[in-house]
Amino acid sequence: MKPVKLWVQFPSEYPVVFPRVFVSKVDYPKFEFGPHVESDGKICLFSNQAQPIMTEPVRVLKEALNRAHTILEEALEEIPTSAYEEEFESYWSQTYGKKDQVEYKYLIIAEKPLGKFTQVLLLDKNPISLKKVIYQDEALIKPFKEMLQRQNIKYNQYPVFVFGELPFFRKPPFHLTNIQLKKNLENFDSALYKNFINFYNQNPDSRFFIFQKVINETTRYFGWRHQPLRKVTGFQAKTVNEKFEFLLKVKPTQHIIRIYPQVYSISRLMDRSVGLPMTEAPSYTIAGLGSIGSHLIHFLDGPGILLHLIDTDYLSLENTGRHLLGFQYINWKKTEALKDYLTLRHPLRSIKVKTESVLEVLEKDSNFIQRTNALFVCIGEYNKEQTIAKALQYKIFSRPTFLLWVEPYGIAGHCIFLHPENPDYQRYHNNGNFIHSLIEDLSHEALAKQEAGCQSIYTPYAPNSVQFFLGALVPHITKILKNPDAYKTHVFSWIGNLEIAKELEITLKAETANYYFGEKRIIE
Repeated sequence: MKPVKLWVQFPSEYPVVFPRVFVSKVDYPKFEFGPHVESDGKICLFSNQAQPIMTEPVRVLKEALNRAHTILEEALEEIPTSAYEEEFESYWSQTYGKKDQVEYKYLIIAEKPLGKFTQVLLLDKNPISLKKVIYQDEALIKPFKEMLQRQNIKYNQYPVFVFGELPFFRKPPFHLTNIQLKKNLENFDSALYKNFINFYNQNPDSRFFIFQKVINETTRYFGWRHQPLRKVTGFQAKTVNEKFEFLLKVKPTQHIIRIYPQVYSISRLMDRSVGLPMTEAPSYTIAGLGSIGSHLIHFLDGPGILLHLIDTDYLSLENTGRHLLGFQYINWKKTEALKDYLTLRHPLRSIKVKTESVLEVLEKDSNFIQRTNALFVCIGEYNKEQTIAKALQYKIFSRPTFLLWVEPYGIAGHCIFLHPENPDYQRYHNNGNFIHSLIEDLSHEALAKQEAGCQSIYTPYAPNSVQFFLGALVPHITKILKNPDAYKTHVFSWIGNLEIAKELEITLKAETANYYFGEKRIIE
């Protein structure tokens, strides 16, 4: 190989990160479209997971240059098509000239391969920088459309033409012209080309074409569209038409606009987060959506999680100090506010809500709870908890049930797990008081605060106390939900800030003398 000029860029973080190596502009044409050589001349040397040895910067630089040398030598040889497969996305997204265009603001929502009845939504606004949403399954897209409606985003819906794999899109460059695309399609499958022509001519508002590409055993989607004809020099306006044949006549060398969509699916999000294949999605009912219930959602939530929410209340300004939601949801029903928040995070799942009390739900529609895997009650009221425990005892519903609350100032947090077969709630109470609470004097004036009016009494505790409590509790809940029958009814207690009790002269029970912050206790 003749001498080649390279440029080495040392980022400001070097040697914490790798140096970057570029082929000079003069030499780049020799290696254009070679594997691992990007359109700006940068040579892809290391995977994004690799890290340099910081204490040996010279050795790292030598390794980078040796790799660059090997890659450039291989680029001068006859390159098999398979060498481009792994880097296909990189080559597809490159622009190969000033008139070449790649559009990214596309989303494909699909769990199964796209086919004949694929549609595209053209949005009138751009949520999260999206313009077009491609899908096939109406049931899958339904929650997404509901989210668009709540956000007052209108759309028009049109068909999309879907190909299988196209062999001429295997090796770069990919900036085909209209006439090149015609020849490639005709040579590949003349009948398929006729179908393409018919679709193009019959759908002037929706000339979107998608094809499949299997990369690392995963089906990905790419595509293109054609630039619309407006004024055509040398032709009167009345003679300009929207047919593909006319496009070939007047714009044969015009480049197609390539489409580089993102695929949005629960299974892909699971793979990219949990790293495991998607199994049946867990489902939970949460009754009481105040500070504890709303933050519990944060700990339980994830792609594919199904939630049923129960609460009668509105989110008020004073709630926002320790609620999961903030100022933008003031005066919303808590159920609707959390539904909006959660579907904006993961628009493909359906959140079901009830704006009645949990006791009314048990009386009128207990299946709302029964259809989920577990019930979480974050109300902290003895009478209601006792009634729920009786409903469990009388088989009105039969789901593992967790009752959660915190003591004032976050001195402790507690959870009673009620097994459906032995929901003995009463044995943890005496005259309506929880016998394992840490506070001895429950009448202390500092335990409750009040603004104006008899309905403004509240229990003080900081939001981080709730988060510490739930962070300790949720791993225990997870173990129970994996195998509920392995656990009996019991109490989980978390020890919080005991020092504040001393500062406020709140009397604690004698046994707390040896307790420490963050301690977890299981009481049978």
